[in-house]
Amino acid sequence: MMNRRLRLGLGVTGMALAIAVVPAGTSWAGSHKAHHKTKAKATGLASCPSAAVVGTAAGTTYTGPTTEQAAEKGWVICDYNAQGENAVMVSLYTTNDSLRSISSNASAAPTKLSGIGNAASHEGTIVWVQRKSAPSFSVIDESGNLSLSQTEAVAKAIVAG
Repeated sequence: MMNRRLRLGLGVTGMALAIAVVPAGTSWAGSHKAHHKTKAKATGLASCPSAAVVGTAAGTTYTGPTTEQAAEKGWVICDYNAQGENAVMVSLYTTNDSLRSISSNASAAPTKLSGIGNAASHEGTIVWVQRKSAPSFSVIDESGNLSLSQTEAVAKAIVAG
């Protein structure tokens, strides 16, 4: 009986470790993106912020956005490129989507941010913003080149825009 408890304890520990390690880093952004994307192009849905708005806030130059309809609820994915590589992804959710709902794929409990939208949080440099009168959204640095202050600045520019 003692051995079974020990094996169960090791199995649970091993599983928890795998869950904590797998979604970390920029690879999570890619899986997050694949989770949302479909092949259909977005039409008549929320509009992506311009590359100028996103680039000015981040302090760099982007082209795009390339817009695609997401797999869930009419969400829209906006991809911005720098030097031919995907650099920033903005996911536009439906109006009044809860912060808990839009940040549900976070690998750890997100940290609250203040002063952006109705509610906001972040994990690393990923920022989620909940709004009641416009689409809620997330900003993901796919390149790994932005700091949290830069992704927050992009989020604030989208709210202001």
